[in-house]
Amino acid sequence: MLQEKNAAIWPDNAKHIARSFNSQTDPPEKVLLVQYQTDITPGADETHDPILKPNAFYEDYVQPEDLK
Repeated sequence: MLQEKNAAIWPDNAKHIARSFNSQTDPPEKVLLVQYQTDITPGADETHDPILKPNAFYEDYVQPEDLK
């Protein structure tokens, strides 16, 4: 479960992710932090893929200084 008390670290995490995917030929322009949830039923038949529910909880554009 997403905890709002951790919202203060989301910008730093986004910058870290942007630096991880930085490329001189294709630098990142935007970072989205997405939480995926799905229902899990113990003992259920696993023949079907779970239905993922995405929640984009943070997004920000990457500035050149963020990549340093």
